[in-house]
Amino acid sequence: MTDSKGSVGEVPARLLAAATSNYVNGGSFSVRQIADAAGVNHGQIHHYFGGKPELKRAMLERLSEDLLRSIEDATEASSPGVDDFAARAVQALTEDPSFARALGRHLIEDSDVAQRKFPVIAKLRARANAADSERATFHLATGLATSLGWALFQPWIQQALELSDRETQEITASHVEQVSGGETLPPKDR
Repeated sequence: MTDSKGSVGEVPARLLAAATSNYVNGGSFSVRQIADAAGVNHGQIHHYFGGKPELKRAMLERLSEDLLRSIEDATEASSPGVDDFAARAVQALTEDPSFARALGRHLIEDSDVAQRKFPVIAKLRARANAADSERATFHLATGLATSLGWALFQPWIQQALELSDRETQEITASHVEQVSGGETLPPKDR
C-alpha cells in the first residue's frame, strides 16, 4: 500500500479519501459505492486493504495520523508539553471533527475497536509520562472524553442551547484552557 518513500499510492489514497468522505458524511460504507466514488473497480479495495473491515481500520488510522499531523503542525516551533499538546489536539478536533465523527459512527455501529495504532494517544502518553504526572492517565481519559464529545456534539449543543457563534467560540476557548492546565494558548497561525 505504501511506496518506497512511505507514502500511500494513488489508488489506495483515493479509496481512503472516498471511504472517509462517505463515512464521515453519513453515507453507506459499501465497497461498491466507495470504489465508484474513488473511480476504481471494487476489487481494488480487496487488493489494497484485504476487505471492508481492513479499509475501515486504515481509514480510522489515517484520520488519526492526519489529526496528529495537524497538532504537530500547530506546535512546529516548539516542543510542547502534555498540556499544550492536549490543547492543540482540542483545537484540531474542533477545526476538523472528521476523526471524532468517524470514530463515533464506528463505535455506534460496532463496539469492536477497529484501530490498532493510536498515534495521538501515544504522543499524549509520552508527554504525560515525561511530565511524571501521577494522574496522567486519568487526565488523559477525561480530556479525551470531553474533547471528543465537544468535537462530535458541538453543532447539536450550539443549536439546543441557542448559542451564538461567539458563545460557541468562547466555550471552545474555555475547554482548550481547561485542557491546557489553565494556560491560554497563542492563536494558531493560519
